[in-house]
Amino acid sequence: MGEYDIVINTIDMGVKRDLTNLFITDNAKANPSQYQNQNIASYLKQYINSTSESTKSRLATQINTTYATDMPLMFL
Repeated sequence: MGEYDIVINTIDMGVKRDLTNLFITDNAKANPSQYQNQNIASYLKQYINSTSESTKSRLATQINTTYATDMPLMFL
């Protein structure tokens, strides 16, 4: 077997549609990585509340770009 850095854990985020809790809390049950990013949380709130597809597209790009360059690990 190879060596892997992996954690399998449950994440308690509350309402499944709202992922902002994952990026604004230091509660290990909700955020096991302890990674926090207020910008991503803000973008997610705007995305959820937006009805404009162009705004959602712009926000999705901002979320993905920030997450891809700033997140220290990836949850699958």
